[in-house]
Amino acid sequence: MTTKNRFIKLNRTRRKWRNYPKSKTELKKTLTYFGQRILGIVSSNWVLIRIINCSTQRTISEHFEARMHQEPVYPQISNKKIVENRQLESHTTVIYSPENLEILVFCVLPADKISRDERIFIEAIIDELTKLFVIINSLYYKNENKTESL
Repeated sequence: MTTKNRFIKLNRTRRKWRNYPKSKTELKKTLTYFGQRILGIVSSNWVLIRIINCSTQRTISEHFEARMHQEPVYPQISNKKIVENRQLESHTTVIYSPENLEILVFCVLPADKISRDERIFIEAIIDELTKLFVIINSLYYKNENKTESL
């Protein structure tokens, strides 16, 4: 897939999101959608997307997406290694951690290298997920919805 085609695909992805997810279930669907988009960009058997609370180093949410007809082993990725920005052996990690937030959003792929263009597109997706997560949480607290915690 050419860079131009990937850019067009990413723009279509952005246009699709007119309503923000409002629940944990909708967030999971969003993570699935973006996981599939990442697999469409990179030639990889699977992708792991995770949102971490930086202060506690605990997982807030995550999604593991694998290609059809693949039996990948679920990767054991340490949140501590990610927060400390340590390199993962034989994996590529794309991390987005805004300085003024206590969350970190990242994806891990079982690939030693990805192209510069692929990294840029994945960074854009991870950036979008970070913004969506912040919006979801602000909507949650604004509405004082106590029934379903994100």
